[in-house]
Amino acid sequence: MTDDRITIYFSITSRYAYLASTQMDRLAADTGCEIVWAPVDASELRRLADSEPFGEQSVSGQYRSPYREQDLADWVAFYDVPYREPPEDDGALWWKGFGWDKMRMLSRATLVGLEHGAGPEYVHALFHLMFVGDTWPFGMTEVATVAADHGISGETFAAAMAADATDAALTANAHAAKAAGAFGVPSFVYQGKMFFGNDRLGLLTHHIIQSR
Repeated sequence: MTDDRITIYFSITSRYAYLASTQMDRLAADTGCEIVWAPVDASELRRLADSEPFGEQSVSGQYRSPYREQDLADWVAFYDVPYREPPEDDGALWWKGFGWDKMRMLSRATLVGLEHGAGPEYVHALFHLMFVGDTWPFGMTEVATVAADHGISGETFAAAMAADATDAALTANAHAAKAAGAFGVPSFVYQGKMFFGNDRLGLLTHHIIQSR
């Protein structure tokens, strides 16, 4: 039986994963595939794959300003989707002030929501909190509110967030992503072939259609 699933490895704190997430309904419609959402801690995946563009001394290549800001703006305009860059923290890049622990918390929260049946709508709501809405900064309280809005009780959410099994499952996703050839997010895997980046969605769609 043909496996017509596309697995997307993603992190809520990735701008390009957000952009890609806005195209998943279209990708499913164009290919007839089921989208499997697989959250990872992006920094954990990069460590496993020995792929780190965000070094302490400099940010490399396409990730360097001002090209990155131009590229983001162009994709936002192309997709015609809302986007708000998270504010800087006292002059520091937002992701440095936001903190790696909070980034992993968001990945854990994404996994918990999906495992408790919240579905893609919950993922989109977390992306909205991160890159669209007016709430900043935010933390566990706001994330728990998103979970509650999608049918997960506070008690259930808190217990799952505290469980060692949740952390283990998140790490397992990172290992699965690396095994599939991924080195960052967003990455897409279809029948064993990996495509990296929001800008490869057209190639992914073409490959799926041509392979049938």
